[in-house]
Amino acid sequence: MTRGQHWRAALDRLDLPVVARKRSWFTNLRKAALYCELPTAAAHRALDLGAGSGVIAAGLAAKYARVVALEQEGDWCAFMRRRFAQDGLPQITVLQANCLDLPLRDESFDLICVNGVLEWVPDASAEGHPSDVQLRFLESLHRSLRPGGALGVAIENRWFFEHFLGSAPHGEPAFAPVLPRRLANWLTRHLQGKDYRNWIYGWRAYGRLLRQAGFREVSVRQVLPTYHDPQRTAELRDSRATAAFLDGSRRLAPLLNMLARLGVLGFLTHSFYIAARK
Repeated sequence: MTRGQHWRAALDRLDLPVVARKRSWFTNLRKAALYCELPTAAAHRALDLGAGSGVIAAGLAAKYARVVALEQEGDWCAFMRRRFAQDGLPQITVLQANCLDLPLRDESFDLICVNGVLEWVPDASAEGHPSDVQLRFLESLHRSLRPGGALGVAIENRWFFEHFLGSAPHGEPAFAPVLPRRLANWLTRHLQGKDYRNWIYGWRAYGRLLRQAGFREVSVRQVLPTYHDPQRTAELRDSRATAAFLDGSRRLAPLLNMLARLGVLGFLTHSFYIAARK
């Protein structure tokens, strides 16, 4: 791109294992569509926090007059500036900042998107209980929203059924997400030499955290198959919707079918879309 190549051509040419598996992370505008559907009092300004590749910010620009793509990492910021310039999206401003030191005015946004970010927020502070750091972060977003504004959050579910089989979404030791927090912290210190701080929650705890931060009308839905590749959302009690995306889990089919019949499979889904209002 620094040599003048379009970002899509550069992406196609790169033969990097991680990028090859995640090209949709740069191009899948469905990630923005669900945020655009959130009702807001106005459509003047939106914030994509932890913007990464800029795909959500690009999608938001179709609805909002101004979009701020806020990102901590300098390489991502450089990529987005070139991307938006090449795509003719001058209404998007790229801002490099730390999520715990946000240079945002109070009541300045109609929509704030937090896509795959909340679990990483405690890493921005070496001190403080992880949930306290996340709460402080959410409180700052509440102040930055205009009255009638909306917050959208995409994040993993602590009680995803594969976590009980050893899956770990953020590089932590196996089973850490579902272990009691103190035990998970001890295990991570013992095996990785650091604290376990990438806390995720179940649907009820997410709602409680957002209400503590001052948000109202909190709604939690499952996003299928995951928020990385959002194809649809569904109510948590809609186990049939969950089961339709689990073809790859045939070895667990008897258990999953039983959970679906009990109406609880949606509570064990991979990830959630959470909406709230100020």
